[in-house]
Amino acid sequence: MTDRSDDGSSGGGQVALDHRAYIDNAPVGVFVVDAAGRYVDVNPEACQMLGYSRDELLSMSIVDVTAADVEGDPSSDAAFFRVTHDGRAREQVSLVHRDGHVVEVILDAVALQNDHYLAYCQDITERKAYERELQTQQRKYATLVEQSHDGVVIITDGRFAYVNRQVEQLTGRSAADLVGTPFQTVAAPHQQDRLLDRYRARIRGEDVESRYDIDIRHPDGGSRAVSVQASTIDYRGETAVLATLRDITERKAYEEMVREQNEKLQLFNEIVRHDIRNDMNVVLGYAELVGETITDPDARAKFETLVERSEHVVELTEIIRDLTDVMLNEPDQEAQVDLVTVLEDVITDVTTSTALAVEPSWAETRVMVTADDSLGIVFTNILTNAVNHNDTDQPRAVVSLQQSAEAVTVRIADNGPGIADDEKERVFGRGEKGLDSPGTGIGLYLVERLVDGYGGEVWIEDNEPTGSVLNVRLATA
Repeated sequence: MTDRSDDGSSGGGQVALDHRAYIDNAPVGVFVVDAAGRYVDVNPEACQMLGYSRDELLSMSIVDVTAADVEGDPSSDAAFFRVTHDGRAREQVSLVHRDGHVVEVILDAVALQNDHYLAYCQDITERKAYERELQTQQRKYATLVEQSHDGVVIITDGRFAYVNRQVEQLTGRSAADLVGTPFQTVAAPHQQDRLLDRYRARIRGEDVESRYDIDIRHPDGGSRAVSVQASTIDYRGETAVLATLRDITERKAYEEMVREQNEKLQLFNEIVRHDIRNDMNVVLGYAELVGETITDPDARAKFETLVERSEHVVELTEIIRDLTDVMLNEPDQEAQVDLVTVLEDVITDVTTSTALAVEPSWAETRVMVTADDSLGIVFTNILTNAVNHNDTDQPRAVVSLQQSAEAVTVRIADNGPGIADDEKERVFGRGEKGLDSPGTGIGLYLVERLVDGYGGEVWIEDNEPTGSVLNVRLATA
């Protein structure tokens, strides 16, 4: 490659031949121009960069490939002026490809002999496109953060490095007041040491809780309850903590109100049940004495009905106790219990206190299921219901297990009168507004409420030749 003087002869801009191979194989575009800005030499990379052949470029000048009106980028002719004036220039300029698209380059130019100039151009079009996209995303992110309903903070060296406007509202302080101050000082005094310890452990890379609640103090003496979600990020070359702050003051107030109401309800329930049971125990005690004196068959039948209803009232107090406990304390879906042990204990209690004969039918000695300590209430109510609504002389029930890899089904088959198909769904109170739905009443409503809480299922089938089969499916643990 040789440079071209105005008359076509070799001039002072000739590139040394021993550098020829380097220039032709350089990974950047190499251009040589004369004092008028006309190209007198180019390498293959320069031709590929702009989409022209070598002969085409040698008939052109820098003005022909300079992009016009590209905001923020100096033109190549401006860079040419600087190199002719200063003898050297380094600029980011925009050139125009033959097909019209802009090629952004870093241009390094130096003056040669005889008013010729050498320029190396590195194509940075893709990098610039990436940077613009990154800036766009950063602006979008910044807009989202500023418009977020949650507070967002970045903490470095134990101090606020960034806060959004929502944090200003949560804390009652401006960003200017917060940035640079120790982050823990916005929290209630008794929480500050714990916050700082948690922050230091997170920065060290230790496994610490990422979600927790704090109380933020206001300068006016008030406070806000805040839920914090924290994680580590890289911020300006160092490890920092990014945290979102959500105002949960109203939720906390509501939870406190519900807790107080539940305590009052629990106390009321205990008082009422205590008084009812005491009174009914007195009634049953006197009834036992009176019963010894009744000899008339008709009077005896009415008396036994009276005693039966009184005993049912006592039974209802126990069901209401269980129902209240379930309604005030939702079942723990992560707890585990041994189903076999629960069934054995319930069967012993029911057969001891009622006339129901229960036949256990399973080979397993231990079956762990997802449930909690209230699981016994489920089977106690089912078996009690089986005897209370059985009109045979010998009420019986067979309890068996059907186990799969993911669940176990307890089948309780009785020899009672059975339940009509159109009542099988309604006996649990499903679709009813209250507890007065047709069927067996509160007991089975309580059964379904508990089993649903465990993530299980309960349903009724017909037994053969008579009676019903109540199925309870629970997830194995």
